[in-house]
Amino acid sequence: MMKEPEVPQTLPKKADGSPDSTFPYRYYKAHYWDNTDLTDGRLVRTPVYEGKLQKYFSQMVVPEADSITAEADKILTKTRADKEMFKFTLWWLTNTYETSPYMGMDAVFVHLVEKYYVAGDATWLTEDQKNKIISRAYTIAPNLIGQPAPPLVLEDTTGKPVSLYNVKGKYTVLVFWDPTCSHCKTEVPRIDSAFNAIWRNKGIAVMGVKTEGSKEDWQAFIKKNKLSGWVHAWDPQQKSNYRRLYDVYSTPVIYLLDEKKKIVAKRLGVEQLIGFLQHLDKQTPTTAIK
Repeated sequence: MMKEPEVPQTLPKKADGSPDSTFPYRYYKAHYWDNTDLTDGRLVRTPVYEGKLQKYFSQMVVPEADSITAEADKILTKTRADKEMFKFTLWWLTNTYETSPYMGMDAVFVHLVEKYYVAGDATWLTEDQKNKIISRAYTIAPNLIGQPAPPLVLEDTTGKPVSLYNVKGKYTVLVFWDPTCSHCKTEVPRIDSAFNAIWRNKGIAVMGVKTEGSKEDWQAFIKKNKLSGWVHAWDPQQKSNYRRLYDVYSTPVIYLLDEKKKIVAKRLGVEQLIGFLQHLDKQTPTTAIK
């Protein structure tokens, strides 16, 4: 298992006669599992198999959710013949992508849960354990990157209805925050500074949603920090179910939506958000920016 594939030194030619520089990578990946018996459950009791999984998915697979899910399905199919191999592999993939620090990898976790746990393939789990995993996936599923943002109809500071989908902007920064949260007290003014210095002139809107604290705390914070130009909203009747739809269990939680309210990014820090928007701005023709 520890033996590395020996890649031929001579590169094959492409159709135009030039050397195929991608050949070493493709050959190495294609032969990576040659010396590993994926039907031998004894391997899960060694550190070698987990190390090979880690290397394969971190170095051999394109770091995009669609590519990872395809590779995960392939290896799970190959391990099905042995209960211990299948159990360990599914556990490792589930844990790795549920807790991944990289944005967008939660889509892999949702895929695994829908395809294997909901189908009843994780027979070693109790009903309660299985239901907790499925519940977590169903919490994440509505707010995956690339999905339309769940609709939100809330109230503004005067009690008038305000809808997320009525907020106009090339992009919308959606911030769930708490005026009594110490972290929010630092981050929300930084968001406002970026909004006034950069985003406002580029047609980027900001919608803030209060999650905790009294209405008085909320309005006082808005006034003190001069958060003008934002769309401020809250859900006093708790009808929108935003906590589940947007997986809000701490604050602040930041989403970035495009013009049609599709989720472009989520759970970014302020500096990451600023950099991400600058990257998007460079990709967008100037004439297209409102």
